[in-house]
Parts: sequence; structure tokens; C-alpha cells
Amino acid sequence: MAIHEMNPTVENLEAKVALLTRQLAEERTAQITIVINNLVEARQLTPPEVPKALARALADASYLAELRMRTPLQTGACPQ
Repeated sequence: MAIHEMNPTVENLEAKVALLTRQLAEERTAQITIVINNLVEARQLTPPEVPKALARALADASYLAELRMRTPLQTGACPQ
């Protein structure tokens, strides 16, 4: 018999931990999305690059530092 079957308190704690884990992941995604959108506004990232940049930044947040070092695109310039 599993521990949580014997003790409802453990089951409640597991549910709370799962909820907090989901909330943290959602907040992290929202924060990274804001940074990515700011990079688009600053012309350091093009809109077509957003999906891949978001996926990579979610897997490795240090990628955001690499994106922030990009030189902004000049109006009329070709994307790099």
C-alpha cells in the first residue's frame, strides 16, 4: 500500500506541490515571453524567429543573454 493511500495529508501535499509546480512553470513561460516580445520590439529578434527562440529560451534561459547581445536590425536591412 502506498504512503498516500494511508495518509490523506501526504496526498494533499502532493497535490499542492503539483499545483505550485504548474504555476511556477506558467510564470516562467510568461516572463520569458515578455522578454522575447521586448526583443522583437527592440528589433533584436524578428517575428518569424519567435517560436524557436521561445522554445530554446524555455529549455535554457541563458539563451536570452545571447539574444540580448544582438545588434538591432536597421529599417530596411535584411535579417541576419
